[in-house]
Amino acid sequence: MAALSLFRATACQILGMAGATTAAVDCIREALVEPSLALPFLEPYLPYYDSIRDQPEFIALLSELDGVASRQQGLPPIYALSDTRKTSR
Repeated sequence: MAALSLFRATACQILGMAGATTAAVDCIREALVEPSLALPFLEPYLPYYDSIRDQPEFIALLSELDGVASRQQGLPPIYALSDTRKTSR
């Protein structure tokens, strides 16, 4: 299981470096829900995603993460581990 956790985050990073925006964003979303080494407050800001950082899908992912964090217990917008597909409470 630990190997899968490591592979999932690495796969997302490879997709980001390859410029595969949709696949990378989907991978990050999955990695934040399933066991992985991807951390929501760090993963999207790693340099692996520089080539897709300005793409609308990636920007939407960052907005989703910001929205999830700000809904959790009135905390300021810091990226908290959660399923980014959940609706607001």
